[in-house]
Amino acid sequence: MDTASIAKEFNNYFANIGYKLANEIPSANVLPSNYLTPFPETTSFFLFPTCSSETEEEISNLNDKKALGPFSIPTKVLKLLKDRI
Repeated sequence: MDTASIAKEFNNYFANIGYKLANEIPSANVLPSNYLTPFPETTSFFLFPTCSSETEEEISNLNDKKALGPFSIPTKVLKLLKDRI
């Protein structure tokens, strides 16, 4: 078998395996919410006041090897700018 045929077979397998496996999953007549534990409904929440030193300390404790934040700012840059934030 040549490499083009092998590649075609791999492509065919991986292009169809998800659909085949999904069809083997039995239907469920249970709502996902049935698996959740009851949680008291609240209509408000409270945020405690904070100060700049507390914010700087939290930024200092961030792991440099973790994913970027919500604005794609690298942790190292965030740490360099923490006193200006």
